[in-house]
Amino acid sequence: MLADAQDAVVLIDTFNTDAMQIVRRMQGRAPVILLQNHESLARLERMLADRRPRIVWHVRNTHDVSPGGLNRAVERKPAEGRKVTAHLFQPYSRLERFLIRLAGRPEQPTHFYQILKFERLRG
Repeated sequence: MLADAQDAVVLIDTFNTDAMQIVRRMQGRAPVILLQNHESLARLERMLADRRPRIVWHVRNTHDVSPGGLNRAVERKPAEGRKVTAHLFQPYSRLERFLIRLAGRPEQPTHFYQILKFERLRG
C-alpha cells in the first residue's frame, strides 16, 4: 500500500490507534503527522500547500473518538480534488456490531481500523 511513499504524507490518529508502532514501521519512508490537536491539522494544511504530496494516507479507527471530531475535520482538506479510497481492517464480529447498535452509537462501523487514501487527481 505504501509503494508511493516518496510522494506521500501519513497522518495517524493518536487517540485510538497504536501510532508509535506505525511510526516505527514507516522507518522514515514518508513524512508522518501525528494527529494530536488542531495544530496537527494546520501542519497538514501547510504540507499540502508547500509540498503538494500526491497521496495522503490517514490511519484511524472507524469510530472517531478524537476531541471535537478532529479525525473527520482533518479528512475534509485532503479530500478536496482527490480520489478517496477506504481500506478496512479488523472486522467487528456480529455480536460487536449488535452491541454497537444497542449502545446507540451514531456510527455503525463494520471494522475497527481504516486507512484512507487521498490520491491527488491529475496536476
